[in-house]
Amino acid sequence: MRQRLERDRRCAALGVQVLSALRERDDVVARFERQAGNALRALVVDEGVGAAEAAQWCAGSVTTREAARLRRLAQAATDAGEQ
Repeated sequence: MRQRLERDRRCAALGVQVLSALRERDDVVARFERQAGNALRALVVDEGVGAAEAAQWCAGSVTTREAARLRRLAQAATDAGEQ
């Protein structure tokens, strides 16, 4: 019984480590997606290029659809006062 409880504690601690690491990953991804979205927004709004041209300036790393998603994400963060 004691071995089972010790194993359960170890498993619970490892589960917390997994959840914590995944949360940190998600936070980092969100931060960099906002950064990319801000740059894409600057291409489209400040530089006056179209969405397709903005995607081309990104060397094919994003599609126009992905660029639009990133721009919306950055705009929502700006509207919410994040950055």
